[in-house]
Amino acid sequence: MKHYIQFDLDHIHLLSGIATQGSPHSPRWVKQYYLTYSFDGKDWTRHKSFDGNRDQDSIVRHWFKPRFHARLVRIYPETWNGAICLRAEIYGCRVEGLTSSALQETSLFVPQGHFKSKDEHRVLCGSHKCHPYATCKVKSGKPYCTCALECKNGNKACGSDGHVYKSVCELKKKACEKNKLIKVAKPTKCVLKESALQMSDPDTEEDDKLDYSIKVIFITLILLSVIGLIMFAVIVTRWIQSRK
Repeated sequence: MKHYIQFDLDHIHLLSGIATQGSPHSPRWVKQYYLTYSFDGKDWTRHKSFDGNRDQDSIVRHWFKPRFHARLVRIYPETWNGAICLRAEIYGCRVEGLTSSALQETSLFVPQGHFKSKDEHRVLCGSHKCHPYATCKVKSGKPYCTCALECKNGNKACGSDGHVYKSVCELKKKACEKNKLIKVAKPTKCVLKESALQMSDPDTEEDDKLDYSIKVIFITLILLSVIGLIMFAVIVTRWIQSRK
């Protein structure tokens, strides 16, 4: 029989991390453990193994990448020192207005905030790893990811990819569909990129080449005209001298 500690959070939470310690009274601690989590206590999903403590007093923290939704969490010790003894804290935020009994067709969470990488912006939806900005939904008790964000009219937004989007919501929707982390950037980024694109426009380049060719022909004609006039002047001068 496997030993475990179970946390019942009473409501669905978006969980982001865990901290552990050993015994406060004797040299006993858990060296390694793994997590499982559930919405209803019936279907459990295994998360991953974590390195635990090396002594009884130090606090060891791990941040979940990606984060995940759950109401119940179990910690299963795998290896330990002396005997199984574990103090633990789980970090997360409650998803308001949602209980496990209400998991029919509903949205759990749309990630927000500023993140450095795509993996940090992901969230686990059951055992599924959602795309950036995806919505985690549950239907008939089974969670799934969707990029079907409902966007309303809003102010235009400049994306970190240099494109201008109709709104921040549209930016997130496209990022989700492309599975690419696109963040809101300063408007100058899009203006500079648009200018660069215009400068490298093939039609513009063709026009520039045509203008250059016309200029070369025009200058060549002027030079030939000048040379012709000089030669004409020389001939006339010699003719006048020969008549004297």
